[in-house]
Amino acid sequence: MDNKINDALTDERAASISVSPTTLTFTNSASGKAVTVTCSDSSWTVGGSNNWCTITKSSNTRATVKVTANSGAERRTGVICNSGSNVAQIIVIQAAGASVSYNVIEKIKPQAQGSYGCAATCAAMCVNQSCKTLENDGFNMTFVESWGNIGKKYGYTAYGPYTADVTFENIFNYLKNGIPVIVKVNDGRDGRDDHWVVVVGYSGSSTTFEAKNFTCVDPYKYTSGTKALNSATNYTGIYTLVVYEKN
Repeated sequence: MDNKINDALTDERAASISVSPTTLTFTNSASGKAVTVTCSDSSWTVGGSNNWCTITKSSNTRATVKVTANSGAERRTGVICNSGSNVAQIIVIQAAGASVSYNVIEKIKPQAQGSYGCAATCAAMCVNQSCKTLENDGFNMTFVESWGNIGKKYGYTAYGPYTADVTFENIFNYLKNGIPVIVKVNDGRDGRDDHWVVVVGYSGSSTTFEAKNFTCVDPYKYTSGTKALNSATNYTGIYTLVVYEKN
């Protein structure tokens, strides 16, 4: 959805006023552009700036429109208009921030948890083994006793579990480097079981991150494909991260 702004170049004494150009187009970077103002009274004023677009009077015949950098995945638009006896309109359009996509599902072995624990299933996925293989090799598949021992057995190094500085940006950076991320998406405090998934994809802004832009393999009743992170079973947020890197 476009972000709307209401700005105005207004002649409070009802004099005629016009601007040129009437449409300004910006890239997603922070920048500014000037407009020429023609008014029968030099006391014309500006107003209505918001948090991403500002308009200032720079002389009796010129105004400056400035925009902040747009890191979001949607473009911004603003119609500079306001109620009053005489108003000059300027349409402001700013391009969306850079959009990127990553998908590392090929790095894991997707599978349903069945009778096994979700965390242990995620570990099996990320070391490219079946849950049954881990069970046969003596690992507790109800819960993870040692992420490190699982990794060591199959030629991986485990990093985590991390409970501090758990952010979408950190998940993004792992994906950018080709590494799937095991994430706890419910810590049990809402009365439901805690739950773990493997985040394998991202599509959206390269600087502003939301759960809906990440995709994951959810081991609970898994059949195929991925789902949005915020649609994972019992999702309430991100609480713990674990990653495996191949030795």
